[in-house]
Amino acid sequence: MRKLLLALLVVAFMALPAAASVQNIKISGDIESTWLIRHQFDLGENTAASEFEQSIFFTQTRLRVDADLTDNVSATVALLNERVWDDSDDAYDEIDIDLAYVTLREMLYSPLTVVIGRQAFAFGNSFIMDSAGDRNLTNTQLGEATDLSKEQGLDAVRLTLDYNPLTVDVIYAKIDGQTTTGRMPQDDDVDLYGMNANYQLGDDMNTIIEAYFWAKLDQSTKTSATGTTADPTSGFKADTIYLPGVRASANILDGLNLQGELAFQTGTKVVAVGESTTPTIHNIMKRRAWATQVLSTYSLPFDKTAEYKPVLHGSYSYYSGDINPTETDTAGGKERYYTAWDQFFNDQGDGTIGNSLLAKSNLQVGNLGLTVVPMEDVTVSLDWYGYWLASNEYADDEASPDDGADQISITPPDGGGAIALEIDGDRGLATELGLGVLYDYTEDVQFGASYNYLWCGSALTEENNKPASQFMVSSKVTF
Repeated sequence: MRKLLLALLVVAFMALPAAASVQNIKISGDIESTWLIRHQFDLGENTAASEFEQSIFFTQTRLRVDADLTDNVSATVALLNERVWDDSDDAYDEIDIDLAYVTLREMLYSPLTVVIGRQAFAFGNSFIMDSAGDRNLTNTQLGEATDLSKEQGLDAVRLTLDYNPLTVDVIYAKIDGQTTTGRMPQDDDVDLYGMNANYQLGDDMNTIIEAYFWAKLDQSTKTSATGTTADPTSGFKADTIYLPGVRASANILDGLNLQGELAFQTGTKVVAVGESTTPTIHNIMKRRAWATQVLSTYSLPFDKTAEYKPVLHGSYSYYSGDINPTETDTAGGKERYYTAWDQFFNDQGDGTIGNSLLAKSNLQVGNLGLTVVPMEDVTVSLDWYGYWLASNEYADDEASPDDGADQISITPPDGGGAIALEIDGDRGLATELGLGVLYDYTEDVQFGASYNYLWCGSALTEENNKPASQFMVSSKVTF
């Protein structure tokens, strides 16, 4: 007994210097419980025996610890658990380390801040880059509703240079380490490199100009190096994306904010071609894709409605597509490019049901919405979304309007994989309406309810154009 007490005293004495070096510790987090009902998220494609129907309860718990070690050194750890009630799968009872990073301020010299470890970051409106946009949706804890996962961390090193009014961020992130045994003949990792520069003009309109360049090198997808005539570019080449872009934001009138963003993708795309073979034959195509977005918010300035705090918002997003992404022929001697936009690390909520099902590629999305505060602590929102194809080979094709030769994929958020849907004739994919209510019970407790309904458009054939709906009720406590 004495030896045990002596050992405890020694451990406590050794721990004193470490504890004394901590200036401040903050513990925070939240607990959110949700009842989710989803109907026909497969748009009627599956048989009655395998229709997409859900009615589940789940709880998402986050616990975060921030420790200031010195004035310029701090550490952050955040734990996450997402669990469907009474789920028999033990994998969904795991606790993940969602964030774990160290922040070093004024490192080497005063403008430089360095963040090392698993961290969360986002730039602009998350149109291009948001660390949460890389959630591996088939492997999240919340396997039954992957699109609602709160995972947000990326393993990265981030350097921030603050030259007010100019801020420059330089980032390297390891997206996927793939094989780590050291026995692979070539590198097979997925890496991200990037730079984002944000400049505040300091004028009366609070204008912000943001420019960026990102590069993602996916060496896990390469050509098969068979040396056959069907593989003219045989050799180990990576799937690469080089992405420059620019964003601007300004308050052009009192209460009216207008933003615009334009981005391009170049690089290479590894595409499977020809008949099914072993090993699969691939080809390399050059990327030529682009995306743009315009959005605005307007706080209505009328005295008669001021007590309701009405805010109008609208947006339009365009993501380029490719009508034949596996076709690599060079018709007429002209090289054909891969023009489908890669979603990259987008984490915007372009609708609810549509955002869950549709990849942000070969897509146009329009939104109009209104939020009001009809009474104290209650916020009501109403949104309309329209979805159209950006490119459709058979749109307005009178010669073959219904031949069913084109397809798109939707991915229901249950981790079950993509579903192919036939499209014909038009570009209209779907229309969605959403109604939401939030009630701030106290500063720390919030209740919410929402209902969304999606109608399919004329681009989808009769076999897969059934409407989908979602109803959700939640309670959230923040501490």
